[in-house]
Amino acid sequence: AINAAVVSALVGGTTAYATYDNTVTLSVDGKAESVNTFADTVGEVLAGQDIELGSHDVVAPSADSPVEDDSEIAVRFGRQLTVTVDGVERVVWTTALSVDEALEDMGIRAAGVELSVSRSLGIGRRGLDFEVRTAKDLTLVADGQSTAITTTAITVREALADAGITLAKLDQVSPALENRVTDGLTLTVNRIVAEKRTVTVTVQHEVTRKNDSSLYEGETQVDVEGRDGKIERVVEVLIVDGTEGEQRVLSEKTVVAAVTQVVLVGTKERPTPTPTPIDTSGDGGVWD
Repeated sequence: AINAAVVSALVGGTTAYATYDNTVTLSVDGKAESVNTFADTVGEVLAGQDIELGSHDVVAPSADSPVEDDSEIAVRFGRQLTVTVDGVERVVWTTALSVDEALEDMGIRAAGVELSVSRSLGIGRRGLDFEVRTAKDLTLVADGQSTAITTTAITVREALADAGITLAKLDQVSPALENRVTDGLTLTVNRIVAEKRTVTVTVQHEVTRKNDSSLYEGETQVDVEGRDGKIERVVEVLIVDGTEGEQRVLSEKTVVAAVTQVVLVGTKERPTPTPTPIDTSGDGGVWD
């Protein structure tokens, strides 16, 4: 009877152990292992494995979820990334295990992206710093043509270099060379050539009026005949995409001096005219 009671107790204890000892699959940052546990919840399983979750870490299912035999628990630790996207630095937290996965989490289009590291590079718990240059579709207007280009350039200067555009000293670009490029931007290059020319310019003579008491009022007389002058100028003409633009005077010299015309204006009062006498002789003379 005593032996039977001992055997019964041992069998009961074994049944209880089998009931409360669950086997779960615990995956930490993609590495899975089987864990035997008496825990009732996911949080208790993690505590039994000395896993502490921070504010940037995630676990699925949630920490208060119940645990059953064959339950699967996944833990991802947060990683701090310093990502420079098109020249702008961003600090983000992610649970991604690779650069490619991190880009997807950040919503960055993978096609055409230029990276400073490999896409497949793993991201450790310490995080990672890397640079991203996204692909941008631009319209380039230069040398009489409009061309669609795709570039990962950050500035207008870099985009022109990618397109094989060489700028001369006087060429103008819109937007400015150091401006950032954005998707859909139009870049315009104006080719400018400076051409020196020598031109002769006619200078109209001036006219002055001078009072003269020897002339009656209303009378005028040219005292000095006027003459137009001539100036020789060296000018710089800017030719923009084949069309002449503004001019700038570099130097000038007088070839023929202009002569001012002097006009005399009479100021002498005219004499009062003598009345013609009326002839009253003969018939009808009065009427004549």
